[in-house]
Amino acid sequence: MTTKQTTKPPKAPPRPPTLRDETKAMFRSAILETAERVFDEVGYHSARIQDIAERARIGVGTVYNHFAQKEDMLRALVDERAAEIEHAIRTRPDDPRAWEPKVRLRYHRLAAFIGSHRHFFRIMCDLGLFGACSSESMQLLGPRFVERHARKMREAVALMQEGVDAGMVVGEVAWLTRFLGGAMRNVLDDAVRTGAEDLEQQTDLVLDLFLRAAAPQPKSKGAR
Repeated sequence: MTTKQTTKPPKAPPRPPTLRDETKAMFRSAILETAERVFDEVGYHSARIQDIAERARIGVGTVYNHFAQKEDMLRALVDERAAEIEHAIRTRPDDPRAWEPKVRLRYHRLAAFIGSHRHFFRIMCDLGLFGACSSESMQLLGPRFVERHARKMREAVALMQEGVDAGMVVGEVAWLTRFLGGAMRNVLDDAVRTGAEDLEQQTDLVLDLFLRAAAPQPKSKGAR
């Protein structure tokens, strides 16, 4: 008895975007960029869809065609920007292999991203979405964000574990990770709100202080 083999037909090439698709994408992008500024300027909870439509110079109905409610707009904005952050700070083949320069480069890339998206960073800090997140914020943004945030926290812990294994820092890994993340968030938040230009310098300052405090301490001569 022979088994008849079937071959799947080749997948059809993706349909090129139509003018309607491109127009829809253009409006969506304009809405999110405007929402980013409005959320930052007046606060997410105080912002109204009418304010965003007026600032974007489009009808309120057009906004509702893309987003049923303000929460959907915030989730879309965070989802897009989070993907951009991941792309910006990702490890690359030619990155340093030593732990300290690797960590320093990672934060330099984060600083460069924040410098280009200051409105978004302030929104993230105001809502408690940078670093350790509150349960309220996670509920607001939904399971997709929660999963992505948990993955990023695991990556941060793994990177700190490398530093402990290399003898660069000493301490409980999860605590060290939370401490560095919190210090970095607070310093960068202050730098952005006061209009500081060189955010890389701010990250170096935090890292220098952290590495000095968390470095292995030499044993005194009297210690056994």
